Amino acid sequence: MRRSPTSWARQPRWPMAQPRVALFTDTYDEVSGVGKTFRRLADWCVARGYQLDVFTIGTQPTNTEDRGSVRIHRVRPRVPVEYYPGLAFDAIPLDDNVLTYARDHEFDLVHVATPGHMGVTGLYLAARHSLPIVGSYHTELPQYVSQRMLRVLGEDAETDHDAREYVLETSERLTWEFLRRFYDFCALVLVPSEATRASVAAHLASPLGLFTRGVDTEQYSPAYRQRGTDGPPRLLYVGRLAVEKNLDWLVAAARAHPEWEVEIVGDGPLREWLAEQLPQAHLAGFLEGEALARAYADADLFAFPSLTETFGNVVLEAQASGLPAVVGHLGGPQEIIAAGETGLVAHDAAEFQAHLEALAADPARRQAYGQTARQRALNRSWPEVFERLWQTWSSIRYPYHRRLWARWLRRMKHSDNPFAVGLVAFWKQFGRRRAAHARARARRVEHE
Repeated sequence: MRRSPTSWARQPRWPMAQPRVALFTDTYDEVSGVGKTFRRLADWCVARGYQLDVFTIGTQPTNTEDRGSVRIHRVRPRVPVEYYPGLAFDAIPLDDNVLTYARDHEFDLVHVATPGHMGVTGLYLAARHSLPIVGSYHTELPQYVSQRMLRVLGEDAETDHDAREYVLETSERLTWEFLRRFYDFCALVLVPSEATRASVAAHLASPLGLFTRGVDTEQYSPAYRQRGTDGPPRLLYVGRLAVEKNLDWLVAAARAHPEWEVEIVGDGPLREWLAEQLPQAHLAGFLEGEALARAYADADLFAFPSLTETFGNVVLEAQASGLPAVVGHLGGPQEIIAAGETGLVAHDAAEFQAHLEALAADPARRQAYGQTARQRALNRSWPEVFERLWQTWSSIRYPYHRRLWARWLRRMKHSDNPFAVGLVAFWKQFGRRRAAHARARARRVEHE
C-alpha cells in the first residue's frame, strides 16, 4: 500500500547531521515578526557555520548576499501585484534564476515559510528534486482576508448582518481551502503556539510541530529607561497599523482617558485614522534597535488588542523590557501572558479598557507584574529555539528510498576516483541499454 506524503515525517530513518536547507519566504527584510525571526535565524546559522539558503523578495534587481555559510537570494518580482502597502507577490512565481541555482546546488530539505509565490516556488523545487518539505504557519491568513473584506465593504457590512456573516464565512472557507492545498505537500507544518496548533489542526491534514519564538533580553531591557516615574501613565502599542490588529479596542480605551500618554510604534493603512481618533497619541512610525528598546523601556504599560496573532513577538519584547501587558484572548499572546502575574487578558473591548484602567491606576501592581515578566522572558532565548528547529530539520527523512542513491551517484559523477569513474560509466551504459530495449519493445508493440 502506498504511504501518504505526510507519513514520511513520523519515523525518521536517515537523520541528516547538517542538512543544507533552502528556506523560501515572502517576507524577510520587512519590519515584521516573521522577517525578524528569519533574520535572527540567518545570524545564528552564520555563527554556527550551518548551510542555509534564503530565497525572498527584493525590490532591487535579483541579487545574492553571501554571508559565509548563509546565502540570501533576493528575487525581484517580474509581474508584481501589490496585496498590501509595501508588499507584493509575483504573478509569475517560478523565477529562472532560482530554478537554475537549485539545479546546480544540492539541497537536502526545503522549508516553505509563507504561502505566497516564493512558497509556491519552494514546493515546485521540492517536487522536482524529490526533496522533503517542511512548512511553517505564521499568519492567520483566513482572519486577515475576512477582516479586509469587511473593511472593503464598509458600512454595508456593518448594517447588514446576513451579508457580514456570508462574507466572513465564504472568505475564511476559500482561504482555508487554498492553505490546505498548499500545506498538504509538507511532511511537517510548524506553528508558533499551542493556540495556533489547535486552530490549524481542524483544517490541515499534515502533522504539526512547534516553532516558538525567543527574545534578546540584552537588546530589550529595563536598563534603557530614561523617562522618570512622575507624570501620567504611558501606554505603548507596537505593531502594524492595520484592520486585523483590532485597534478599535485601543482607541476606545484611550479616548476615554485623554490624560494618558499613548505611544504608537509602527506604520500601516490606519495611521491617519489613528491620528484623527487619538490626538494625544504620538505616532513614532517604525523603530528599530536602540530606539525601539527605549520606546519599550520608557512605557509603563503595553496594550496589544490583536486577536489574529499566531505568537506575538512584541509581547515577549515588552515583557523583556519589564512591562506588564494587556492582550486579547485569542491567539498566541494570551499564552505568553500569565494572567494575574505578568499581565491581564481581555475578552472584549470593555474588559480591555477595564484592565488598562486598573493597571494605570496602580503603579505598585505594574511594577510587580513587570518584574515577573522580565524574569520569565529571561528563559526564552533564540539559540534554544533555533537548536530545536535545526533538530527538526535534521530528523526529516527523505521522501523516497532512491533519493539517497541518486545523491550518491551525482556526487560520484564529479569524482576523480577510478572506482567512481568506472561506476558512473557502467550506469550510463546500463541506462543506454535500458533505453534501447524500451524503444525496441515499443516498436514491437506498434507492429503487433
